[in-house]
Amino acid sequence: MHPRDTEVSRQRNFQGDRKVARRRWAGWSQSRTMKYRIALLRSDEGYSVSVPGLPGCCSQGATEQEAVQNIRVAIQEYLAVRDELLRDTDTREIEVAV
Repeated sequence: MHPRDTEVSRQRNFQGDRKVARRRWAGWSQSRTMKYRIALLRSDEGYSVSVPGLPGCCSQGATEQEAVQNIRVAIQEYLAVRDELLRDTDTREIEVAV
């Protein structure tokens, strides 16, 4: 699946189809919790929310609570697609002081 195709998948999730994505590295799966900074914007139609650290990862909701729940699902799907695209590549994690 191409990253642009994730928008269709995210839209399906707004209607209640919740999936839990697991991160895949070198053929094994592991569930873990990570923290991401989100940006909420209130409008006349509800809330929009994005993840500055994940370009293109955004969602919306009628309430703040719904928008936050929807962005959780969008993040899971974003990471699942990223992992699929990186599947057969040499990936490594590094530490960076900030």
